[in-house]
Order: sequence, then structure tokens, then C-alpha cells
Amino acid sequence: WTKQDWKKNETSCEEASILLTVGYFQKHKFTKDSFDNELQKLKRFQIKKYWYEPELSWKQMEKIINAYFTWLTAKLVENLNETKITWLLQEKRPIIIWVNAYNLHNVYYHRRRYHTLVIVWQTKDFYITKDVWTKRGNNYYYRKNVILKAIKETWNWWIVIIPKQVSSVNIVKNYKNLENKRR
Repeated sequence: WTKQDWKKNETSCEEASILLTVGYFQKHKFTKDSFDNELQKLKRFQIKKYWYEPELSWKQMEKIINAYFTWLTAKLVENLNETKITWLLQEKRPIIIWVNAYNLHNVYYHRRRYHTLVIVWQTKDFYITKDVWTKRGNNYYYRKNVILKAIKETWNWWIVIIPKQVSSVNIVKNYKNLENKRR
């Protein structure tokens, strides 16, 4: 994790969330410069291949992850809830979420609109997140109800990224089984 210059990359929270998640799987520790270099490479790729800039939709994020990081599979899923988040985190799957940033009530986040960040772990009452655009965004704790409300007030879509050596079919099948048990 590394704090980034939001003024330079203000509309790149989607790409930053992707890189944070990829870095998690690679166990890669970015410096500010190496993160910025990777961010610029990813942005050049998306512009050259898809003409997407500056802000990405969920479908565009999924497409870019699957094209740029060929060793990963991105799955776009909807209707996120606490049970699903718990299950994915227990499977060691960080989750890229889109939120209404205003509802995060984070005093270090200066912008009041939608935003993406990554949930990496949880405690009984909190989700632990990574967010390169906020001061103190490394392992920032949000109350679970705050995150769930902020997600619900966007489109309630989220992305889980799975290394290809792990069967994405089994992850999705197990996830669907979990959802069926809840009904």
C-alpha cells in the first residue's frame, strides 16, 4: 500500500483498486513511484485497447482485469451482503467495492461522490480496507453498517479477482451454494 497523489490521478480510483488487489496476490510492496508507474501503464493499456478514460464502469473494470492480467480472472457479481463478504474474506479474496463516498464519513477523504476501494479483512464490527487516495488509507477500519450502506447506495455491484490457478468455477459455484443456503 502506498498513499498516492489524488490531484494527479483523481479519476483513477478504479485502477488503483485493481492494482491494490493484484499486489495482494503477488505479495508485492509498491513504492509511491512504482505504484504510479504501474497505474500509468494500466491507464495507457485501457485507453489504447478500449478507449476507456477517465472513469470506468464495473463491466469495463472486469474486461480490463481479464485482458491485462492474464493470470487472473475477474468476476463481476451483484447483491453484496455481509454473509457474502465474510465468505469471500475467509477464502482470502479481497473485494473491490464501489461506494457512495459521502456515506463513508471518512474525515480524510475530501471528495463527496462515488469511489472504489478494497475490503481486505474484517473484525467482529469492522471491515478493514485499503484505499490509496485517502490519508491513512492503509488498513482503514470502517464499521460494517457504514460500508454496507455506502455499497447499497451505489449499484451494489462488486468485483472479486481470482488467480487462474484457483478454479474460478469452484469459487463461483461455492458462492452460489452459499447464496442458495441463505434462501
